[in-house]
Amino acid sequence: MNATFADVQVDQYDGLVIPGGRAPEYLRLNEQVLDMVRYFSKADKPIAAICHAAQILAAADVILGKRVSCYRLARLRLKLAEAHLPRLMSPTP
Repeated sequence: MNATFADVQVDQYDGLVIPGGRAPEYLRLNEQVLDMVRYFSKADKPIAAICHAAQILAAADVILGKRVSCYRLARLRLKLAEAHLPRLMSPTP
């Protein structure tokens, strides 16, 4: 799909997948992106957030009380948003 955030019609989608990587650090500052995430949350549609993407969920204020996983360095931001985070497994040497 090639569209601007303004062109996306969220009601035409059954779910949302937010890829990880470094982009979520910047996309979490975009109000159009946050509005789209809020729409999917309020409509109770599935949302998949990969790696760093959980930061967008925190910024959209949709993870309160939800069980989420994320990249290790994003955990503090999610804790502050009151997400339920699973315990980390100890790395093996």
